[in-house]
Amino acid sequence: MRKIKTHYTLFSNIKYSLKAAWKDNPKTLFLTALGTILRIASPFIVILLPKLVIDLITKDASPSEFYFTIGIAAALLSIILFLEGYAAYVIDDSYRMYSSRRFPLQIYSKQTEMDYEQMLDPQIKQMENKAMAAIGTEAGMIPSIVSRVITQTGGLVLYGTVISAAHWLIFPLLALTAVVNILMLRRYDTYVASVRGDISKTRSQLTYIGEAMSDSELAKDLRLYSLPELLKENMGMLFSRFRKEHSGVARRNMQTSLVGALTILLRDGAAYGLLVYMLFNNRLTLGNFTLMFAAISSFSGWVQGVINSCGELRRAHVIMSDFREYLDLPSNMNTDAGPPACNTSPEITLENVCYAYPNAESTVLDNISLTIKAGERLAVVGVNGAGKTTLIMLICGLIKPTSGTIRLNGVDITAFNRDQYYEMFSVVFQEIFELNLTIAGNISQKSMEETDRERVTKCLERSGLLDKVNSLPSGMDTMLLRELECGAITISGG
Repeated sequence: MRKIKTHYTLFSNIKYSLKAAWKDNPKTLFLTALGTILRIASPFIVILLPKLVIDLITKDASPSEFYFTIGIAAALLSIILFLEGYAAYVIDDSYRMYSSRRFPLQIYSKQTEMDYEQMLDPQIKQMENKAMAAIGTEAGMIPSIVSRVITQTGGLVLYGTVISAAHWLIFPLLALTAVVNILMLRRYDTYVASVRGDISKTRSQLTYIGEAMSDSELAKDLRLYSLPELLKENMGMLFSRFRKEHSGVARRNMQTSLVGALTILLRDGAAYGLLVYMLFNNRLTLGNFTLMFAAISSFSGWVQGVINSCGELRRAHVIMSDFREYLDLPSNMNTDAGPPACNTSPEITLENVCYAYPNAESTVLDNISLTIKAGERLAVVGVNGAGKTTLIMLICGLIKPTSGTIRLNGVDITAFNRDQYYEMFSVVFQEIFELNLTIAGNISQKSMEETDRERVTKCLERSGLLDKVNSLPSGMDTMLLRELECGAITISGG
């Protein structure tokens, strides 16, 4: 397997998310930028209003001057709040929908396009589970989170500047407590990152057991062989492990929150005490005291906002990296141009072919040499586990030999374009799989517009199923899988 790129920088993920958001809806990005500015302006106008009122009263402003000044400020605030609310509604709805709608489509598309052999690899399955865990998370909201980081940082700078105008000691005091909170948050995030793999593994095992217990195909065996109790016991053990893993996360989150609360208490108490001292010693006007008091109170919120939004961005970065790592998984097969496909019966040659499944300790096929001449018919016979299906999959190009070479008309099959090579084969494997399509669609494996109904009729006739299909109310247009659609049928596996 090729080396998998496992590292993405934060900048790389932000750039990727912004490009995807622009492609999905440019209007949302514009509103995101507008919302960033408005979220800084609106709270500052709110804390500025009391100062304006007090200053106008203390300087004996006329009623007309008072109402005009306050009216302008209130009208401006109303407009800003309206635009901010509208932008926030559109932004959150759009990015949340993007994460819930586009992420699954991208994952399902990758699942159908990736090499078959990669689907057998437990490590890649683990990567898939991590990618699936990104659906509906903050990973899809990175542009919105970046906006919040900029907003909180801008507010921090603005309020810090205002507070520093009162006394230079206040800002370092507030900054020092912010550093303590940031360090605690980094400790928490580091722990969460260290247990993500274990939590993902436990979640996937729980999902597997849950799906097995609800699978209608397995329901008969579960009941006849008294397996529910065994599955319930395993599920209980996994739930206990899951709770233990999450309790560690919850405990460290509680410790982070407790330290944050204590630092806020010490910080605000000292800052407020200094403001009161300056007010009573006539070093601060009543209007400025009101502004500074509100600014300090809000400053703690901006600090916490920066901490929270940066932590949220780091978590989104980790999840997005897992998501992109799976989507960017390179193919081991040739997906570029290759030799032209063969339209006649070819000669297939296997030379010293060996194969071992991913992470397996032993080979399934060992040193197989075989030549299938053009037009020759062979039967492959062997006991269970002898490697019959593996041999067919190797010839079809679904998996690559661990060693040895397979040639088609003298050309190494790895030279062919993967998808063009597949088109040379028509294989019916022993597993029964029906699509939620019409009978005609299941036979043609094409859309109804591309289905040749005459060829479908001939196939049904030659297989002895034409009379049965014609007896159905909708004939070959009957839908399959009653579990998914009313009026559909589920046919026998035989």
